[in-house]
Amino acid sequence: MITDTLNEQSRSHDPSLSAFCRFVLEHMSEFPDMSVDEIAQGCFVSRGQISKLIHKLNYAGMEEFKDDVRDYNHSLSEKPACLNTENDLLLYLKQEEKAVHTLSENFPYEKLQELIQKIREADTIYIFGHGDTRVHCLHLLNILQAKGRKAVLLEAHYAEVPFYQANDLLLILSCTGSSFRYHPSMMHRILKAPVSKILLTCGKAEQAVNTILLPSAAGLEEVTMRTFLDCIGRTL
Repeated sequence: MITDTLNEQSRSHDPSLSAFCRFVLEHMSEFPDMSVDEIAQGCFVSRGQISKLIHKLNYAGMEEFKDDVRDYNHSLSEKPACLNTENDLLLYLKQEEKAVHTLSENFPYEKLQELIQKIREADTIYIFGHGDTRVHCLHLLNILQAKGRKAVLLEAHYAEVPFYQANDLLLILSCTGSSFRYHPSMMHRILKAPVSKILLTCGKAEQAVNTILLPSAAGLEEVTMRTFLDCIGRTL
């Protein structure tokens, strides 16, 4: 998640990078609409330094960086409300039940079996996800490692391409498919990676990659993804 990177680099020994990261963290909501001049003035750095600082954070440019900030801001608006009453809790449980029911009605069992076989045959399983999907990536990482599989969680911006081996596998998680819409350049780099790839999503199938499409009720993609990952753990 972008805030993890910003928090880490806000303690950088590079004073300009540290100032930039602190500024972004303090102005997340308005940052996507700020001009480069406004950002430079706020960080007390030159206009020309801004692009260099963006590159140090492993982004191709300002627009990609701003897209990530927008994605983070959007994810905050979708956070579930606290369950303050009994009715809130009952409604939440009904939604969970609805998500599981929708998945079970058209469960991609054959796709799951194919995935399990590929996981068993892979030397190393790489996992990639962006934004809030990182939580599910960590969940899958724990599942695979608990089953004795060699698994690696890739860096959130895919800035450093691993040295893939012939029998490696890359699992891409995108609950709604928004990563392909909001971060096309980053996803293009991933799809070009010289490794066997499988996309797990509740969004839509991508022609460029083998996709396991998870049936989900609208707004319940997070629950659907978590449930399917649990099925991987129980089947593996």
